[in-house]
Order: sequence, then structure tokens, then C-alpha cells
Amino acid sequence: MNQLTHSFSPDIEQKFVQRNAVLSCAIGLLFGGGVAYQYLKAINASGVAAIFIAAVFLIMLIALVRLVISLPTPQHFFWNGNCRDEYLNHLSHKATKYSANTAIAVGVLLIMSAENLVLTGAETASIIVSLVSLAYGVPLLFWLRGDNNDE
Repeated sequence: MNQLTHSFSPDIEQKFVQRNAVLSCAIGLLFGGGVAYQYLKAINASGVAAIFIAAVFLIMLIALVRLVISLPTPQHFFWNGNCRDEYLNHLSHKATKYSANTAIAVGVLLIMSAENLVLTGAETASIIVSLVSLAYGVPLLFWLRGDNNDE
């Protein structure tokens, strides 16, 4: 039985977590940009809206290409969200908790103010996905901002 095993160093795992955070932020901006596009179009600022959504889509595409091409996927992280490095594992789980708490808070706020808002189901889902993605990606990028300094 021939099994392929890969050993991923903490540096590779850190880069993978950083790239996931960038992709998460890009997805959050794309979904948030879709809602912002609808409202900018509604107030007759469609030129600004088109530039905004094109820039967000370009950022997401660049992040996706960098994530897929440049690093191998640590299978243990992909399937169960655990890193072998304890610090990265702690940060990843902490960001996941932020994301879950954001989903609950936004869901409760949207339910409580349902009669005052004029949102479609797609807009509501886009807002929730956007905020959850940003709640995962932004803290990870903030926490890992100085960890790649060469000494």
C-alpha cells in the first residue's frame, strides 16, 4: 500500500491560513459589494457601482488564483479546520468563533428589525455571508500581520 504523505511546516500552514483569510475577505467584499451595487444603482450612481464591483471582483479573483496555485492544501486543515501548529490552530478557531457569533448577532438583528427593513431574501443572505466572511478574515489578517517578518 503506497500512501502519499506530506509534511507541512508551520510556515506553509501560516501562509495557507493567511491566504484563506484574504480569500474570505474578498468573498465578503464581493457579497457586500453586490448589495452595495444594488443600492448605488437605486440612487443613480451606477458608474461608481460598476467600478466598485469590478474592483472587488478583481481582488477576489487575484486572491483565489494565489490561493489555489501557490500553495498545496494541507488535507488536515481542509477537512477538519485544524492546523498542526498550536498557535495557528488557536487563531483559526478563534476566528471561526468570531464568525459564528457574527452570524448569530446579524441573524437576530435582522429578525428583530424585519418589519423596518426592505430587503429581499437574496440581499439578506448576501449581507450575512459578507459579514461572516469578513468576521473570519479580518481578525486573522490582523493577528497574523507581523508574523511573517524575516529576522
